[in-house]
Amino acid sequence: MATQIHDFVTSEEKNAKFEFIGIDTKNDDLKEYTNNDMNRIALDTPSSIWGAQKEEYSYLHSDYELEPTGGAKRQRPVSRYYIDNIQNFENVYSRLSTIISEFVDERGNDFDEEEMDGANVWLVNALGGGTGSGTFPLLSFMLRNILDEIDEAFFVGGVGSLPSLGDEDLTLGTEGNANYYANAYAALRDLMYIVDYDDAGNYPISIPIEADVGPSEFTVEESPFDFYSLLAFREGEMSQDYREQMNNTVATLICLFSEMGGIENFQNDPNIPDSILHSIDGGILEVPVRDLDKLLDIKDRQDALEVELDSVADELEAYREDRDYLQDVVDLHTGEIPEESSPVEEKIVRTARSRAQSLDLEYFDEETLIEERNRCREQIPDLNRNFEMDSVGDYLFYNELAEIIRTKIREHSFEEEIENEWSQYRGKISDADRLDEMDARAKWEDGLQRFYANWEDTLREKYENLGGHRLFKKREISETLDQVESRNTQLGGLYNTYRQLDDAKEVVEARRKECRETLLETTSEYTDHLESLEQEQLELETEQAQYENQRTSIENRLSDFSKSQHTTLPFTNFETFNRRMIEEADSIQYFIDRGVVTESQVAHALNYLIDSLEEPVQDLETYNKTVNVFDYLGVIATRENQSLMDLDAENRQKLSGQVDSFNWVRYENLRNQFVIRLVSMYGRIALENTSEYQTLHEHYMAESESVKDLLNIDEDEDYMPKKFAYPEFHEEDTRVQTYFGLADNIATLNEDSE
Repeated sequence: MATQIHDFVTSEEKNAKFEFIGIDTKNDDLKEYTNNDMNRIALDTPSSIWGAQKEEYSYLHSDYELEPTGGAKRQRPVSRYYIDNIQNFENVYSRLSTIISEFVDERGNDFDEEEMDGANVWLVNALGGGTGSGTFPLLSFMLRNILDEIDEAFFVGGVGSLPSLGDEDLTLGTEGNANYYANAYAALRDLMYIVDYDDAGNYPISIPIEADVGPSEFTVEESPFDFYSLLAFREGEMSQDYREQMNNTVATLICLFSEMGGIENFQNDPNIPDSILHSIDGGILEVPVRDLDKLLDIKDRQDALEVELDSVADELEAYREDRDYLQDVVDLHTGEIPEESSPVEEKIVRTARSRAQSLDLEYFDEETLIEERNRCREQIPDLNRNFEMDSVGDYLFYNELAEIIRTKIREHSFEEEIENEWSQYRGKISDADRLDEMDARAKWEDGLQRFYANWEDTLREKYENLGGHRLFKKREISETLDQVESRNTQLGGLYNTYRQLDDAKEVVEARRKECRETLLETTSEYTDHLESLEQEQLELETEQAQYENQRTSIENRLSDFSKSQHTTLPFTNFETFNRRMIEEADSIQYFIDRGVVTESQVAHALNYLIDSLEEPVQDLETYNKTVNVFDYLGVIATRENQSLMDLDAENRQKLSGQVDSFNWVRYENLRNQFVIRLVSMYGRIALENTSEYQTLHEHYMAESESVKDLLNIDEDEDYMPKKFAYPEFHEEDTRVQTYFGLADNIATLNEDSE
């Protein structure tokens, strides 16, 4: 609650007017529920002195337990003791004194202003818990004591959140919930006493300080509160949104008093009857800026996702085309023309084939090969693809050239001639068995070539060794030698041209293979990249669908009129709505003028909100006490939004009837142009007409079993008396006095009765 008030004050840039103090019996909770720039007073756990003092203190009992880790555990007397002990009392008193004194010193000029009657101190707590419920009477007396010592006027307001005990809550089911209601009842009894609810003349009232430090007691001559309001809440509905609604009501109340001159100004209004005790309700009409901002963020993200999806789709299409193109290039057979369905251009294939055919294989070498390849590259156009067209042109060129060379090799007679020679002379070659499995070139180089050379040498040697008289034989050898030399020369010539082709084939095939592997590797990379893109596309589509669901949900929520105390204007025209509107808007009227919401929608929302405000605590159908409730309506809004109370004639008539139903209406300024805050206050209420007090009181005053049945608990007869943290306030309650062993009070009461 303190955090929400702090955040509201901060958003309105009114920090300089406020000082915040948080007090708790558990340090972790204190840090969690207060802001870092608040003053924090953590109450140490007095474990070392607890054992002895719980037997000595008048308001403690052996039934109570002190948790070593801190916290009152919904034990109201224990929370009172957390302040009223030697470890904490002086620290709490001095810290409060110092903070308030420094507040006065820092804002001294404000106190001198003519219209400034004094400062307000607000004590905000829960009545059904332990710490706030048990400490608020002692703290209110302590504050009054501190404030009376300061030479400035102070007015004290209080807000107590009260767990609602309606008919639907009578069967509570858990001890924890029962504690809330029992504590709240005891706290209400304390509150009624210190504000002299029954006009019984209770003053002066004293609270004894049983710690051995500081004053022996705090005494007030009149109510420590100038204004006290009860905020009812339904324990079964304590969602985060519901808590925020309750906290917003308190924040609106306190800021309303701050804007209209404080509690003192409210009290001095002659049209307002005297009444300290009030109940409050509240509501907010708001342009749902957070939802609208979120909606615009979603739209922006959806637009960005659409761009990303288009980009991914384009990239997918491009890479699929490139992959298919490269795969078709690799699959294309030499000599073939691409089919019409193939992405490979016929012109490129013909260009590569033409350049391959232009190469003179008779004079083949690496240099001429590269020159011809480069000519091929120059004639193939760049198709603006993700890969280099040179890699495609090179492969097609080498692929065509390799087939040309293979064809020439197949047409060459060398292999046939060598095989014929081999079959004829194999038996004369020593390494024939090994060479049988070799190709024609190996058979020539490693077998037949040497065989013919040796044959020639042998014939020459024979020729030289024959005498001159053997002319006939010499002529025969000479003729044979000529035949062998001729055949050797013929085969050698065939070998040379064949070797040229075979060497060219080896070079070209190697380059073709390298180019093919490059294309296949690129194709594989593209396939992997496509899988990655498809996964990215799926993720983007999933994210887009999620945002679409969120967008639909928010638009449905924005277009529906939420019937709650925190009402948002229904927005329906999302097509024309944009971020510039939020940046430029200076009032709710701005959105009406631009057709985002209609005037009748605003009137309907305001009507509902005002109509839903009601006195929240007097819920008993048969009132036990007849009272004339005086109700007030506080409206905090910018002046432009205040003017929305003056709508067109038809809507103004509907709205004015709602506003005029209140006895007192006050308008104050708000900085936030997107919000209208309402708080309704109800004076002259009767706690006898509330379930939280009267229902429990009737059961309590009857028999203890009756309370057990009401709260659906299994407890001893002391269950209710042990909830009272200030037995000195309730001398007439014999059960309380007996429980705490205050027999003298009972005796005195009996004597007075006599």
